[in-house]
Amino acid sequence: MSKSAIVFVPGFFGFGSFGPTGAPIIEYFKFARSVLRTELGAHTPVVVHQPPPTGPLAARVASLYRTIDSVLRDGIDGAAVERVHIVGHSTGGVDARLLCNTRYAWPGAPEPATRGALLSRVGTVVTVSSPHRGTPLASNLSPTMAVAIPGLWLGSIIASRDALTVAGHVGAIVETIEEIIVRKSTPEAELIARLADVDPQTARDIRRFLDEVVRDHRLVGDLTVPAMADLDRAISGADHQHLHCFVTVGPQPGRSLADVSALVRDPVRRALYLLVQRLTRGTPPSAARWPVGPWILGRPAGIRADEARANDGIVPAWSQTLDGRATGLVAADHLDVIGHYDGAGMTFMRSNSGFGDDHFNALWRRIAALLRDAD
Repeated sequence: MSKSAIVFVPGFFGFGSFGPTGAPIIEYFKFARSVLRTELGAHTPVVVHQPPPTGPLAARVASLYRTIDSVLRDGIDGAAVERVHIVGHSTGGVDARLLCNTRYAWPGAPEPATRGALLSRVGTVVTVSSPHRGTPLASNLSPTMAVAIPGLWLGSIIASRDALTVAGHVGAIVETIEEIIVRKSTPEAELIARLADVDPQTARDIRRFLDEVVRDHRLVGDLTVPAMADLDRAISGADHQHLHCFVTVGPQPGRSLADVSALVRDPVRRALYLLVQRLTRGTPPSAARWPVGPWILGRPAGIRADEARANDGIVPAWSQTLDGRATGLVAADHLDVIGHYDGAGMTFMRSNSGFGDDHFNALWRRIAALLRDAD
C-alpha cells in the first residue's frame, strides 16, 4: 500500500508551532492532529506547513508548493511518501485550492509539466471554514484594525496555552496593541513570555512571528470579496476533483438570557465576537451559492446557513464552498474547529455556538474517514 502523508495548512495569522523542535509548547493543529492520529494510526506522517502568516496569497501558495515538493521528494523521517492529502483551515484551505487549480499561477511557478507531476500525487484536499469567495471582514477592517489584530491574535495564542484569561490581562493586551499600532513594532520577548507563560525561546519564536505580520499584511486585500471574485473568474473550472469543503456557522447575536449572560460574564471575548460577526455580514456576490449538505450532529434551532448574515465570525457561510455543496456543516465559530472552544476552556471569541468535544471529534473523524477512504 502506498505511503500517504497529511499536510496541514494554517489560516490567516496561522502558525505551525512555537517551542523546541520535537516538543512544541503551542500548536495550531494540536487537537485536530490528535484525532487524526487516533483514527488513522500514529504511523501516518503529518506535516504542518508554515505559510507567511499575512503575506499575499501568491506567496502563501508558492510556499505550500515548496513544502509539498520537499515532502514528496525527500520523504518524512527517512520514509518515502508517495502522495499527500492537504487539510487547510481558513485561508489555508484557499491556499490548497489555488495550489491544485491548474489555471492559477504565481510568480516563479514551475512549468506546467513539473507542477502537473506534483499535483498527480495529491490525493484529497479538505478545506474547513475557508473564504473561497472572500470575506466582507477584509473590506471592513480599517488600517488600524488590520495592524492591531496581531495583538488580538497574541490573545488567542495566550488562550491556547490555557494559562491566562484575556479578560484578566486587559492592560497588558492593550499595551501590546498600542505598541503595534503606534510604534509599528512587536512587543519585547519578555512581555510575551509573561503574558503567555512560556519560556524565553518560545517567546522569541512568537515575537519573530508577530514581526512578520507587522511587516507584511497584504493578505487582507487579497481576501476582499471583489478581489476573490476577480480571481475566481480567472480560474473557475480547473479545481481539484477531490476537494471537500466543510462549513462553519455561528449563532446570530440576540438578546436572549444566554447572550446577556455571556456579555456580563466575559465582556472582552463576547464583545470581540459581536464586533467581528457584524463586520463579516455582507451581500453575497452573484456567483455565491448557499451551502447545502449534512449537518454534523444536527443543525441547532435558530442557526441557518442560507441567509446573507450567516457566518462564523470571520467568514460568511456562502463563501465557504465553491459551488454550494458542503461535505459537512457544523454549528461553530471560526476558531472552534481548531480547538479554541468553550468546552475546551480555551476560547478566544465567546460565540455561544454550543460547540463542544462531541462536535470537534465528529468533525475531525469525518475528515479522517475521507482521507482513509482515499487510500
